[in-house]
Amino acid sequence: MNLDKYALGAARHPARRLAYIGARDSGGTAEFAALITKEAAKVAAEGYVGGQFRHGPFELAGDGLTVMILAPERDRPDASLRRLATDLLDTGSQVIVVGDDGCPATVSVAIGGTSQLAFAAASSVVAELFAVDVARANSVTPGAFVHGRKITTTT
Repeated sequence: MNLDKYALGAARHPARRLAYIGARDSGGTAEFAALITKEAAKVAAEGYVGGQFRHGPFELAGDGLTVMILAPERDRPDASLRRLATDLLDTGSQVIVVGDDGCPATVSVAIGGTSQLAFAAASSVVAELFAVDVARANSVTPGAFVHGRKITTTT
């Protein structure tokens, strides 16, 4: 999996916008991915659950928008996410699809997993690695705090 080129677009486009979209269980992964991207890469990102993206954010689609669509289940493709991917591609958005090789995409990332939980964990790892790539493309140290600080410690 090499998403460097797409991370560069997500970090350096003059009108950059970044969104993560998932349905069902992957909706939580989308929210997590957006949070991690903001913290690690210092790039604004939003996470959406399924059809939420069509209510407002879709109007920001087009050149400069990078979307990562996270498949909700290993064995059951989501028809509405596939339609959304097609619609986003039609606007000129960059679409990265994780876990659904039948979904229209700019680039697809295959993942495995022996269970639904393992599948979800694998998609989270892809999102984390992408956030690191976006951070590097944005010329920041992934996860280094600028304003905040770690609130947990070990003894």
